[in-house]
Amino acid sequence: MYIESVHPFRTSFVYSNLNYALVTYISENLGGKSLEDLIKEELFQPQGMDSSTFASTTPDFSKVASGYRNGPGSRLVPVSHALTRRMPYIESVHPFRTSFVYSNLNYALVTYISENLGGKSLEDLIKEELFQPQGMDSSTFASTTPDFPKVASGYRNGPGSRLVPVSHALTRKWAIWAGSNSVMTNGIDYAKWMNFHLNDGKDK
Repeated sequence: MYIESVHPFRTSFVYSNLNYALVTYISENLGGKSLEDLIKEELFQPQGMDSSTFASTTPDFSKVASGYRNGPGSRLVPVSHALTRRMPYIESVHPFRTSFVYSNLNYALVTYISENLGGKSLEDLIKEELFQPQGMDSSTFASTTPDFPKVASGYRNGPGSRLVPVSHALTRKWAIWAGSNSVMTNGIDYAKWMNFHLNDGKDK
């Protein structure tokens, strides 16, 4: 199927990139606090967790090196705030910083920090602070978009190895359960985001 540059598609990589760009922006506008201090103050200390033992930093979250598995319930937690209460009881499957383990927990925790400090939903914060300044007018979120006109469909393996299109209803539910799959953008907006990085983080 031919996809034009104006057709929206879902992408998980852009989500993680946007999320960390957002939390970096927020931290720089809160009296110059480091991201490591924010992680300790917003995640560990409220739960009575020893921040010297749970010494995850933003690079650890972005590299998915904290050792937490993507457990069966992690995609079914619609509110990331619940994860902060579960943190002391989650067992890692690898020693800290020794192995890559993909987990949506990492992205959900950074989302929690962004929303808690920004006072708005992650979708609103990213739109206001990142999409709009870059003129990324076609970028949105599958979790909030009411319909999907002219959207590139995902596919899965069906009976007899046939490719079966994934329904838009499942796309929306999956976007809510797993935030890393919620960003929808197109080739034109993707190029704007790449230029933003190539221009040292300047939007002009």
